Amino acid sequence: MARGSCLVEFEASKLEVRQIASPEKEIPVSAFTLSRRSVVQEAIVQHPTLSLLFPGALNTVRIATLFTPVGDVKVVGAFLRIGKGSQFVDNGDQGGIGAAIDLGNGKLADVASNNRGKKFERHPDTGFSFGEMTLPDWGKVIALATEVQSRFAPFYRFLGMDIGFSESGPILVEVNDIFDCGRFESVVGPIFRDPEVLRIAQHYGLITHGRHR
Repeated sequence: MARGSCLVEFEASKLEVRQIASPEKEIPVSAFTLSRRSVVQEAIVQHPTLSLLFPGALNTVRIATLFTPVGDVKVVGAFLRIGKGSQFVDNGDQGGIGAAIDLGNGKLADVASNNRGKKFERHPDTGFSFGEMTLPDWGKVIALATEVQSRFAPFYRFLGMDIGFSESGPILVEVNDIFDCGRFESVVGPIFRDPEVLRIAQHYGLITHGRHR
């Protein structure tokens, strides 16, 4: 959800902090205090192709993978999370848009949506048509996601990871062992629509029913 995230950058030769809650407000770093333990990461310089779509945030691929009973990796689906407005993150909870990705070639769907179901054919800020975007180095994205899932198995057999696009290639930003499947399915479609995914889930005993008393 990116809650609590901050962006530190040079503005007019001074270090300024921007927060999720009020991204347009610039706070001098000398007046900013961290209230909890935090992780500091260097900002990724986004690939110019992704910046055409929206330059104000690192637009990342949310890709779901499943470790199969025979030791292979099944890519369940993927969508591109795209920033919007003054926000510097791409999360749907912060106003971001999601566009499904063709796993075969990395091409975006013609229509994207936000987490309230509103649909867009073009980015509301840049006017870029989603269907005109084919993600760079898509084969490397699939390879990276496959390797990450393989390394996490067998402890985590179902992952949702976020992969960004740097100038030098795909880069892993985050790995989630629990992620928002509802948002994922609202963009990509039902996970169990794929018979293979359903069979794997059944094998692991994930398909259950019953009444809670």
